[in-house]
Amino acid sequence: FLMIRRPPRSTPKPSSAASDVYKRQVHGDFMDSKGVVVVALGGNAILEDKEKGTFEEQYKHVENSAKQLFKIWEAGYTLVVTHGNGPQAGNLLIQQEEATTQVPAQTLHCVGGMTQGQIGYMFQQALQNEFKVNKRPCPIATIVTQVLVDENDPDFKNPSKPVGPFYTKEQALKLQNEKGYVVKEVKPTGDRNWRRVVASPEPKEIIEVEAIKSLIKAGVVTICCGGGGIPVIQTKDGLQGIDAVIDKDKASTCLLYTSPSPRDQRGSRMPSSA
Repeated sequence: FLMIRRPPRSTPKPSSAASDVYKRQVHGDFMDSKGVVVVALGGNAILEDKEKGTFEEQYKHVENSAKQLFKIWEAGYTLVVTHGNGPQAGNLLIQQEEATTQVPAQTLHCVGGMTQGQIGYMFQQALQNEFKVNKRPCPIATIVTQVLVDENDPDFKNPSKPVGPFYTKEQALKLQNEKGYVVKEVKPTGDRNWRRVVASPEPKEIIEVEAIKSLIKAGVVTICCGGGGIPVIQTKDGLQGIDAVIDKDKASTCLLYTSPSPRDQRGSRMPSSA
């Protein structure tokens, strides 16, 4: 899933392609970028259905993605990476539940923050290595991102977001009875086509959007909105986490509409897409 925030058509300043690339490599010059590309990578692309979920399995997929992401940056675009976390969040929830006799389980929104750190770390390191191999200096950073949602969103009453591993129907119904999971059939065919589902409210606002804009304008390859962002609500006392998982594509679209565009600093919110 790829989206581009293109600059408006204008007469480019005279400069060579080599000069533009040099400026971006050494100075991170946002104004010499062709536009902002937001690449949204699914959690299932990081951990495939038949895999166990080891760090090595996931990192291998992240390394492969990093090679392709580097090509986008090298083509002259400012790169922003978002990612899903369904398999990782579900697996981490299982770890939390199974260890309750030893340590207290953390909340779902806290698990979302954990997966942002986990997956962000892998992408940040893999991209750093890829840029180094290609001798292209560029700053890369991950930002833990909160996303505002409505606590009255209808999805809290009818959860729709699959998380964790796939189950047979019998396994899913057993988990529903024993652990209170909400489970649904998520694939029409196959013997393991059931998954646990959790609430997935609509994203309203990216809390760290100004920090993200600053990184983008500085030419930083930015990893953000992991897992769709940590869902939070606004209370009289301030922000508060709420148990849910936001769809990463919807959060990425929200991000795109608020991302800056080179040579257009007038606050236009209308993106192009590809």
